[in-house]
Amino acid sequence: MTKNKIVILGSGLLCTIFVSFTMTLFNSNYASASVISGIKDDLRSLDGRTEASGHTLHWFTLPGKPIDRDSDAIEIPDNFNKVTVQLRTIAYTHKNSRYIPATSYSTNIRKGIGLYADRIKNIDFNAKDVGKGKIVEIGRRPAPGNFTTEAEYRRNYLTLELDIRGIGRSGEVVAMPIPIFSCYHTRGLFNLSGIDNGDEWEGQLIDGRARCNSSDYILKIKRLPTIPPPPASESSHAKTLISVNDNGNKKSIYDRNWSEQNLLAPVGKNLMFYHSVYDGVGYKDDTRSNWSWNTRLGAVNSGLEKTGRGTVVRQGNIHETLRNSRSNSSSMTIKPNQAGQTICDSINYRAEHFRYIYEYKERKENGEVVGYDLQKHEERNPESVDVHSTPRCAYVPYDYELKLCLASLSTTPQVYCGGSDIPTESNKEIPIDPNIENKGSTPTPSNTKWKITQWRVSEDNENIPVGKGGDDNNGKNTCQYYSEVFAGNIRDCKVTNEGEKSIPIGDSYFDSKKIVVPNNAKVGERYCIGLSVSPYSLKQNEDKAKQDSKIGKEWRHAAPICMLVVKKPKVQVWGNGIYTRGGIKTSTTVVSGKTLGSWVEYDAFSAKSIKGFKSESSYTTNNLTFTNNIHHLGNWGVWNSISTANYIENGVRAKFGRNSKNDPVNKVEVEEYRGNYTLNGLDGNNKPDGWTSVIYADNIKINGDIINKNPADNNITNIQQKIIIANNIYIDPRVKRIDAWLIAKNDLITCTENNASFKTKVSNKTCNNELKINAGVVAKNIHSWRTYGSENGMMEKPAEIYNQRADAYMWSYSKGSGDNHIVTTYTKELPVRY
Repeated sequence: MTKNKIVILGSGLLCTIFVSFTMTLFNSNYASASVISGIKDDLRSLDGRTEASGHTLHWFTLPGKPIDRDSDAIEIPDNFNKVTVQLRTIAYTHKNSRYIPATSYSTNIRKGIGLYADRIKNIDFNAKDVGKGKIVEIGRRPAPGNFTTEAEYRRNYLTLELDIRGIGRSGEVVAMPIPIFSCYHTRGLFNLSGIDNGDEWEGQLIDGRARCNSSDYILKIKRLPTIPPPPASESSHAKTLISVNDNGNKKSIYDRNWSEQNLLAPVGKNLMFYHSVYDGVGYKDDTRSNWSWNTRLGAVNSGLEKTGRGTVVRQGNIHETLRNSRSNSSSMTIKPNQAGQTICDSINYRAEHFRYIYEYKERKENGEVVGYDLQKHEERNPESVDVHSTPRCAYVPYDYELKLCLASLSTTPQVYCGGSDIPTESNKEIPIDPNIENKGSTPTPSNTKWKITQWRVSEDNENIPVGKGGDDNNGKNTCQYYSEVFAGNIRDCKVTNEGEKSIPIGDSYFDSKKIVVPNNAKVGERYCIGLSVSPYSLKQNEDKAKQDSKIGKEWRHAAPICMLVVKKPKVQVWGNGIYTRGGIKTSTTVVSGKTLGSWVEYDAFSAKSIKGFKSESSYTTNNLTFTNNIHHLGNWGVWNSISTANYIENGVRAKFGRNSKNDPVNKVEVEEYRGNYTLNGLDGNNKPDGWTSVIYADNIKINGDIINKNPADNNITNIQQKIIIANNIYIDPRVKRIDAWLIAKNDLITCTENNASFKTKVSNKTCNNELKINAGVVAKNIHSWRTYGSENGMMEKPAEIYNQRADAYMWSYSKGSGDNHIVTTYTKELPVRY
């Protein structure tokens, strides 16, 4: 090993003797044989004169430490302000002439004169002890080659306390000159002495003896650091990365696409956070480090599944190796109920590092420092770590598309998804079921807005279609939207219900709402309801800001349902029965518990079912109703005896053929037309009594009333009659009275401007005239489209009356051939017509 050695030589000449002072400062193991041999060589080199001579060699050691003079510097902790050292001496005396028993000493040792004299605070003798002073016995019975024995220089030493405040820096070796005054002395037959004479120390010769000397003796000190320097390393830090991958991805964390940016994490994807911490604090002599961490999500039991690599980071406190780069990853599969959440994670890391602090403690015996012991204790490093990573976040976007429906299941017809007019009479409350179908992978936000809007459309705008809905706009004014659907013709519009709710995946039903149709509602008015929702669609590629911006701004509107106020017109058949092979279907109305409907004065026969139509002038009974194959109304076989239009036409042609085209004598007029013919009414007052008019046509349109003249007397031959025979007979809405037989091989339509396509225009406005047909009617299909009556104040009024009056029977009788007579076979009492 390298040794630091400082040798200071101080010498002086006497008249007869030579005295040399030599000092070496060291501390190491006890002196080895080779080291002592070196000391003796140094002393012998001073010999060789004829005069008697004495030589000494001095050095410093620490109490209880080795005394090897060739050691390195004394090691002192840098927090020490004082140090106690021991002055040791080895002596050699020589007389050339003969052997003279003697003992060598250093005496009168005290504080010398020099730079660091004031640093000597304590010494183990009184500095003012003049005369003999302190004698340190150094050698016994010296002779040539005779030195102080090891036992002697171990036992004989002086102790000094030095002030070393400010001397040296941590890790530095410094040489500190210590001024020491001492005299050389021998005792015995051969005496060599240095005599102290007060303050005159330097250069004094007393009685021819050796002089005393004040010399600087170098104390070599090495300061030991008690606080290790910080390592030259990277500063402590923490980092969080984020990755979103397909669920079920088996890639390791090394193969994922990690990002330091915030991401979108759609439902079904795998979200993973990766945390790493670098601890840059700690020293090679640290004993341990206590550290703890928690992640933002791990602390709230978010469902993150934790995995790790290398040293797995776990919640809590553990012991770890120093300056360790730790990592942890956490992952989860995004579920639908997490939509709208912003899932963030970060790591908070704190570490406390501990180390041993080394210092020397004095060891004392009987109050005297006899040595120094190197001791250590554990201390917390003030540079402990507290770092936090920047949070990384993933927004779970909503992903859905809404279909809006309004259903009416208690009406006829049933409507499942709006876009329809539903006929209803006034004074009704109709339940409507709003439904929203969520076809997406997530529910909607909890603040999804919905509105129920209701309004009225006047009867003048009955023909404006409802619309199919599903339209989207950026306006929250639902009345404005639905007003545009009805071309600006809505009235009394208002939002009747609104709120916010999350709409789950699948169908979501709201509480039923009611459309109230008041008692004074006008026929043709519509009472409507609509459903609107915002936002109606959010996509998984949209960030939170974009999705939030749509709420309350982007609306979808359902196809509305409108309750169209209608009437259920009635038909009455007077003076005869009704017979059909195809069945009869009419509507009924319940007013205050009373049923009103259509009826025939006498019997009703049908080969098929009869619905809503009553017999014997009643709204409620079927005593004269006969239907075929209807279990409670009898089974009457095949009715071939019922007259058909062709059969009647043949009979009429036989009686009133083409030759009777204009026969004033027989009072007959026959007209026949091909194609479409328009009859602008007939007024019997312009014809003589008993006049018969017969019209044949392919299709005939009756545009005016047909009126028979009342006969001037009771002669049945004076009764007028008109017969109209055609494939189709159309009656204009303005026509109110027809005194004519109507024979239609196909359709008889009671309200039309042209043909059957007019049905779409039938309304209370276009067909609201009562029609009365005073004669027999035969047709394949009768379409009773008149709308008169059946409203407030006139609910019982029929829209159409088919009246086979007695004059029709009498005219028929008058035109019959032969001697006709009627034979009564039985009599049945029938109710009076009312």
